[in-house]
Order: sequence, then C-alpha cells, then structure tokens
Amino acid sequence: MNFKKVLCMWLVFVILLSLLTGCGKTGETVVYDMNAPMKSVQTGSITSNANLEMFWDNDAKCVLLQCISTGKIWSNIPYDYYMQGGVSNSLNSPINISVINDQYIQTSINGYNGVVTSGRVFSEKIKNGIRVTYCFDACQISIPVEYVLRSRSDSLMVTIDTPAIVEGSENMLMSISLAPFLCSTSNDAEDAYLFVPSGTGTVMYAAEKNSIGVRRWSGEMYGTDASRHITTAQLNEEAIRLPVFGAKSGEEALFGIIEEGAESVGLNAETGNSNTGYSNIYPEIWFRGYDVYPSNSEAFRYQDINLPSSVTLKKAVTVGYYPLFGNDADYNGMAKRYRQYLKDFGLVTNTQIDQSPYSVTLLGGIMTTTSLFGIPRKTLNSMTTFAQAKDIINELEELTGTTPSVRLEGFGNCGISPGKPAGGFGFSSVYGNKKQRLALEEYCANKKIPLFTDFDLVRCSSSGGGFSSLTDMAESASGGAVSLAPLKTPLLNQNTKMEYQLLKRENISKAVDKLIKMAKKSKITGISLSTLTDIAYSDYSTSDYAVKSNMDRDVRESIEKLHEAGHTVSVSGANMYAAVTADVLFDVPVDNGSLDVFDVQIPFYQMVFKGLKPMYCSSVNLASDSKKLIMQAATGGVGIGFTLIHDFDVSYMETGSEKLYGAKFENNRQLIQESVNDYINFMNMVSKSGIERYEVLPNGVSKTVFDNNVVLYANHTSVAVESPVGVLEGYEYKVN
Repeated sequence: MNFKKVLCMWLVFVILLSLLTGCGKTGETVVYDMNAPMKSVQTGSITSNANLEMFWDNDAKCVLLQCISTGKIWSNIPYDYYMQGGVSNSLNSPINISVINDQYIQTSINGYNGVVTSGRVFSEKIKNGIRVTYCFDACQISIPVEYVLRSRSDSLMVTIDTPAIVEGSENMLMSISLAPFLCSTSNDAEDAYLFVPSGTGTVMYAAEKNSIGVRRWSGEMYGTDASRHITTAQLNEEAIRLPVFGAKSGEEALFGIIEEGAESVGLNAETGNSNTGYSNIYPEIWFRGYDVYPSNSEAFRYQDINLPSSVTLKKAVTVGYYPLFGNDADYNGMAKRYRQYLKDFGLVTNTQIDQSPYSVTLLGGIMTTTSLFGIPRKTLNSMTTFAQAKDIINELEELTGTTPSVRLEGFGNCGISPGKPAGGFGFSSVYGNKKQRLALEEYCANKKIPLFTDFDLVRCSSSGGGFSSLTDMAESASGGAVSLAPLKTPLLNQNTKMEYQLLKRENISKAVDKLIKMAKKSKITGISLSTLTDIAYSDYSTSDYAVKSNMDRDVRESIEKLHEAGHTVSVSGANMYAAVTADVLFDVPVDNGSLDVFDVQIPFYQMVFKGLKPMYCSSVNLASDSKKLIMQAATGGVGIGFTLIHDFDVSYMETGSEKLYGAKFENNRQLIQESVNDYINFMNMVSKSGIERYEVLPNGVSKTVFDNNVVLYANHTSVAVESPVGVLEGYEYKVN
C-alpha cells in the first residue's frame, strides 16, 4: 500500500471520527449512538416571568406552562389526565414521528412507546427554557426540541432544531407531530372548541356527537405542495392561508402561531374522540417531501406509495403558543392577538389605496386549437382588447355610479393558458397596439382607478423570456422537472389537459428583475401576481427550497422589489406572507371549505386584515350562488368581485374553462348594477373600518361588529330565519 493511499485512508478516518456525535447533539451527524450518555433535568421550575412559569416533569417527560394568577396549566400531554394516573399511548405522548424504510413502507411511531417508557429523553437547561432531545432507538432517529418562555409576548416558543436531527441508515424521517396535546381541550369542557384556519377560518366543537363519532381534519400550510406528483385531487376545498390555530376551553384559550418555517408544516385536528376524552390541534413538521405514485406491486395491494426525497429540511421550525384569558379567550381574541403580532414584528404594511365596493378582473386572451389543411395548430384568441377594457370600465362607472379596482389578466402571448414565463414578458398584438394600452393606463390614472396588470411568474409550459423549460424548472421530490400537475386557471377550475412546469425557485428573483425592466419600458404602474402569491412549492435542486422552504422569503422579497421600483402590487388568494406585503388583495377566501367536520364559519382572515388592505372576494358572476357569496363577503366587510370578458366563443370550452360563458360583460350588466347598488351603501359605511368582534347567533345568523360601531347581521342559511333585526331571508344581510 503506497503512502498516498495510507494518507487518504487516515484523513477519511479522522473526518468520520470528527463527525460522530451522540444522540441529539448539534452539528452534522452520520451515526446514531444508542449508548450516548444521557442527561436529565430534575422535575421542577425551569424559568418564569410576571405572568407565566415553565416547569419540567422528568417522570412524564413533559413541559408545563402555568398561568401564575389562575393556576391554569398547559402541557404537551394532558397533565390532569396524567396526574390522575391515566396511561394512554396517545395522551401520554409528547411527540410522534412518521418514518419510511427502504421498502417504502411508512410507519407512525408513538412517542410514549418510542421514547418515554424507555427513558430515552435528554433534557438540559438553556437560557429561559429547556432543550429536550427525543431518541427513538427503534428507528435510530433523534429530534432536539427547545422550549423557551418569552417575557415580552407572554408566550412559549417551541423550536425544532431540524439541522441537528439525527437519522440512522435504515429509516428516513418523514414528519414530526409536535406537542400533539399542548393545544387541546377536554370534550366535556364548557364552551370548548378548536379554531382551524381552513380558508377564511372555522370552528370545530369539542363536544362528543354520538351520531358522528370522531371528527378529523388535516391540511397543508399554504396549500398542497404544487411540485408534488399526486394521483388524486385533494379533498380540502380551501387552503390554509394563515399559519395559526387554537383551542378554547371556557374562560381560557391557547393560540398558536407558526412563526418560522410555516411553509413546511401541516395541521391536524381531532374532536369528539370518546376514547381519549380530548380534542386537539397540532402542527406536523415535514422533514422531507415526497411524490405519490400508484404501485403495480401486490406487496402494496396496488395502492399509492410515497417516494421520499433524499433532500431534507434544513430550516428550524418555531411555533409560538400564546395563552388568552377572559374576553380574549376565543377566536376574536386570537385574531386580535395575531394582528398585534404582525404589527409588533413589522410584518404588515398599510396601503394608501382606497377600498372600492367592487373589483373587476378582465381576461385578455385564450389559446385554442385550429386546423390548417388538417394540421392542428395553437391560436391566441382575444376575449378582451385594451380598447374594449377601457369601454367596459367606463360603462361600469355609468352603471354603478362608482369605479372599481381593476385587474388585467391573461394579456400576454398565451392569454390565460399556460405558455412562456410571465406571458413572454410582453403583450400580444391581438389585444391592440401600444397606444391603446397606454390610453387604458392613462384613463385609469385620471379616474384614480387602481389598475393592475397580471403576470404569471412561476407557471409555464414552454421556454421563453430568457428561461428554458429544460434547465430552469423546479425539481420534484423524486427527481426530474415538475410537470403534469393540473393547472389552476383564473376561473378557479382545474384543467388536467394542460401540462405545465414550475420555474426553479432560484429563478423567481431573476423573473422579478426582468418584470421590473419590462414594466418600466411599458409604463406599467400596478402589477398583479395572481399565481406567485397563492402557491407554495418545493424545489429539490437544493435544500434551501426543500419542503417548500423559504417560500415566504422569496415572495416577500419579490413584492418589496416591485415596491422599491415604484409599483403598487395586487395579489390573489394571498397566503399570509403575500397578504401582509401587498397593496390590494383579490380573491380573498370567504368560505371555510364547507367540510362536514366543520361546525361554523369565521371570517378570521378578514378580522386580521380588514382596515389594513382593500380586499375583494372571488367572482360573483361565476359563483354557483351569487347571493350567498355576497353575504359571505359582507360578513367580513370586503368588496365583491366580477370576472369579465368582451367576447365569447364556444371554442374556448376545449381549454376546460367552461365558466367563461358566464363572464361575458353584455350578459352581466344587470347583475353588476343590482349587486353593486345594493352593496355600495354598506361598503361606504365600513370601507376603512376593522372588525371589532364576530359572533355566531342561533338559527345560522352571525353578527359582525365593526370598530366604527356599524353592526351587520347575516343569515348563513338558504331559508328565512328570525334574527335580532327581524326576519332575514335566505342569505340576506342587514345593517342594524
């Protein structure tokens, strides 16, 4: 053996030796050590402030947070159950994990059996808290979690140090269910429920219902990972837009805010479980992503299997838990607390744009298939030209006596159909010439009408604008470019016939730079980002973007760049990180998803942003029940929306955009006039107001109290009901 080979072997040995650390130690770890020395903090007080005290119970391996004035205790296991001698795999578990082996068999491992009964839990004091490392010897995985008491905000900060997670060689960690019973309530508690942020927001009552049994819900923060290959559509009709959750029990509540790494987190809720006697909601942190593929193997019973990514999450996840008491111990107090949180950390900006009673989205063009000598070819058809858009806006003012906020969508070289990134960063001549487009911009400026031109920066089906479909697209969890996912059109329907890809995450900033240059040259003032702001997706070409990591950072930086360049920015169906930064919010959620497990709908999204941003609901003229949609918009005090085109042709139906027939302006004049005229007086009363309180009354009636003392009653049912302001017809609302 020559000297060079010996030296190389020695260097490899030294490097490996330097990497070997004990179970749960920080730094890069390649070996799980089941014989690492254990440290343990003895049972007792860890730290305190004026209002709260944190304890560690070394026997139960749990952290306790106690309110000094009331004695109320929150713990990552139901502590009253434990103190009464209760033993349950579910209730006594401070943490649970999901793993997958090299045969793609996924298993959930309970923390009580996995670490508590075996005593495989480290604990050591840190500044203002405790660091606990849970060692799952059976699968050779250790997970460090820090619990820190914060005095400034009277809250408990729980952080999973994901870079310090240790994995063995036989199992891959998929997800971590963090403190599953910290945010919980007993089923028989008075006035007890879970707050779930599905869509606009909802409540799940804790009470056991014998006819229904256990009710379960789960959702992925900011919507399903758009880069994931899936075989079936998701059940949830509404995505989670805000990284919050909570549980109420009588005069006390606990409110959770996922403060860091929210894009890599899911939420799980369960109510009415008679076996446990508790209802709970908790975050599930996804350590690695996956793609879903159908199996052709009998071993999997020909069912779908998850193919995990080798790239894992490298960003810590932090959840803040905020105790609430008295009048603040409900979803109103939670909304108030979250709004204050956004202000305290400078996360939300006010806009100088006025709220209009309504908005209009004008659709430009659409791609259809035509035939030349029997050879099919794609043709861009104009549904609305720049001149026609100007005429429609002018006529809308005559019909309603007021002007809308306006968004131009699909005016690029592929219309609303997928094509080159950002529509090729330009406009097609089918919509008219530059002079006509500038005339539209000037008309809106003179009328002080907010005008936003939309650009799809992330979805595309071909090369263009300096980006290649071969080299500049995001990578999926199973390798290769993301593709073949259904496209969500501006009309909110899915079209499985249209294939598209997602721009590589590192290219988003480059796309924004190109957009700024194009907008300056084209004299565009307002810019709409209707897809970037309601989508969250992974890019496994690097760990920086694994499991949707840093999506919030990328979007906020994009909007800030546009602001610095002098543009106003509108967004659509905005996730939190886009909503706090943008100027105008289109297509805000006004429904909770209408799942059977939900009990009542709460306009939580509006309670957070009302009075800070102009907001508009989705299209009234394309809704299955326009009266219901307007009522839902009114309960949150947001403007109503319309989607319009000038011309319609049956050939558009081939694209899957069947609702386009309902968008023709000529057929919607009366609906717009009647809807806006009925709505304008109410919106003028509350346009600049926030929501002080929202209450659910009997008979399906709600009461919204705005901070200028305007009170709105709304009937959420389709039949007439009694209310404090008399009989309300189906989906009717009245101002008291």
